[in-house]
Amino acid sequence: MRRRRQKQKSLKTDIRLGARLGFSNLAELENIISEVDFSVELALPHLTSDFARVADRIPDIRDTVKAAGIEVLSVHAPQGDLAAEDYRTWAEPTLWLAKQLGAKSVTLHPPNARKQRTIHQATFMRHLRELQQKSRIVIAVETFLGKRRVLHPNEVVGLNIPMVLDTSHIHDQEYILTLLREYCQNIPTVHLSSWNEKEQHLPIDRFCLRVVRLLARSSWCGSIILEYLPWHRYRVKDDLLLLRKFLAGEQVTVLPRDDRYRHDPSRWRFA
Repeated sequence: MRRRRQKQKSLKTDIRLGARLGFSNLAELENIISEVDFSVELALPHLTSDFARVADRIPDIRDTVKAAGIEVLSVHAPQGDLAAEDYRTWAEPTLWLAKQLGAKSVTLHPPNARKQRTIHQATFMRHLRELQQKSRIVIAVETFLGKRRVLHPNEVVGLNIPMVLDTSHIHDQEYILTLLREYCQNIPTVHLSSWNEKEQHLPIDRFCLRVVRLLARSSWCGSIILEYLPWHRYRVKDDLLLLRKFLAGEQVTVLPRDDRYRHDPSRWRFA
């Protein structure tokens, strides 16, 4: 007689689950937002040149998101350089929008150093502190390992800066787990996805479940954001449901990766 599989113990947690919602212009946001019925990290246009084209439409972006009734957990800033003289042109509107939408944090990329790295880092940190002193929104620096990055994860920890840990950017599982164990209370957001030798931001795998379990058992109360390549968007809703079941103590099976829509942009949707 087969024994029934015992249900896992529920992981009582205040973790918020959501996914990245990115767009390059207001029309694209209006087109895709009708498919969204989950909490999001609202990602502003990636390039500052693209952001400049929507900078005067920030109130319209706010109104579009509010009208859709979507909970915004965080706002992802454009990939600007906080050490540049014009950093306020994109950083301040990003913080304003985050406040208007009730987001708790802003995600910031550490740029590649264009000059002597120590000087670049010092200017970056000075501007970061100036912005943070004027805002109650947590400004968190995302993890990147490139040698030219102005801040590496160990430096973020050493400087005691809020961190966004991206599980796809660090190709060392034990290092990820160590960061979470030792620094999770200063990590407002985790970008959750898997990777392989060729690509990042693939659908979650079993290691991603280890990350979620560790966070839940650490009494962490931040946001987990699924960040997938566009042709994997069709997986977002199912994977959010899977994570909710996992946290509720149910047995779950992570689906294998499927690139069926890679060459069909018409299917790059949250449907």
